[in-house]
Amino acid sequence: MIIYNTTFVVDLKEATDFIYEIKTTILLDLKSNKECQDAYFLELQNVDTQEHISYALQIHFDDLAAFNNYKLFKEPKFLEQITNKYGEKVLYFSTVLKEV
Repeated sequence: MIIYNTTFVVDLKEATDFIYEIKTTILLDLKSNKECQDAYFLELQNVDTQEHISYALQIHFDDLAAFNNYKLFKEPKFLEQITNKYGEKVLYFSTVLKEV
């Protein structure tokens, strides 16, 4: 299994809208199309400031082919949507994890 984690640092003023955006568009799209094994939207603990809050979107893929398909076709649209809507009020970085 491959776990793809994208961590978002969100301006507190945008947090409520950002949560809504992820849950009603991105997460629902991932789960309804069965492109991934599972997906979770989580709040990171003990890393926030008075101006920001951090979230993680974890997507679990069965294999490298499913992950590559997401990276090529879905992720660019998703990240473009986030960037266009929030600009620098939402920053993100991604990591790939492999179950051992």
